[in-house]
Amino acid sequence: MSTIATAAPPVHSRGLGLRTLAWVAPAPFVALAIANAVNPADLGGSAAQEVASFSAHGTAASVSIAFSALFVITLVPATIAMLVATRERAGRGTAIITGYWVIAACFGATAPAPEVISWLTAHYHLSTSVGIAMNKALEGSALYAVGILPFALAITLGRIALGVVLWRLQIAPRWMAGCLLVAVPVEWGGAAAVGNAGPAVAYVLTAIGFASASLALLRSTNERTA
Repeated sequence: MSTIATAAPPVHSRGLGLRTLAWVAPAPFVALAIANAVNPADLGGSAAQEVASFSAHGTAASVSIAFSALFVITLVPATIAMLVATRERAGRGTAIITGYWVIAACFGATAPAPEVISWLTAHYHLSTSVGIAMNKALEGSALYAVGILPFALAITLGRIALGVVLWRLQIAPRWMAGCLLVAVPVEWGGAAAVGNAGPAVAYVLTAIGFASASLALLRSTNERTA
């Protein structure tokens, strides 16, 4: 009787995958910070105000939308990076939190974005009234609310929970976990005090927290190739 041995993935291939995840881990939140910082419209403003701001500041609006697209593209891989980085030390609670982040990221990445409607309306000089009506209809739809809810929970309670996990696991310096813990109050308090700059700073802090996964993955790669 003969047996067929299944070859393990080459070390260098696995190392490349881990390095790729390491680099992508903080990327979506850096992109979102930039998108918020350059957005010419107030993040909490109305659809009419957003279309007007995008029309008056077309270049800034386009840059903001481009970085928002980068956020969407890299969001799911970043949460997978966190899941992989914590799995060796993960208990059930950690696995639930990091697993939820992956699921929430899938919802967040596929949810329609009202600001894209505003940008299309302004950039292509479409009917302002129609664009605003579509924007309001989207934001008021039950499907949109249900679709965005998992990610909304992730960036509020989920950021705090993940910060606690990283603080306890110490896969990176604890101050990086601390950045994630304070990101939520900075976002909400900062938005009221300094407008778009508050969320921008909060997502820089979030990116630092997710960079904890980068350090852990790079360390794991070095250990495997040593």
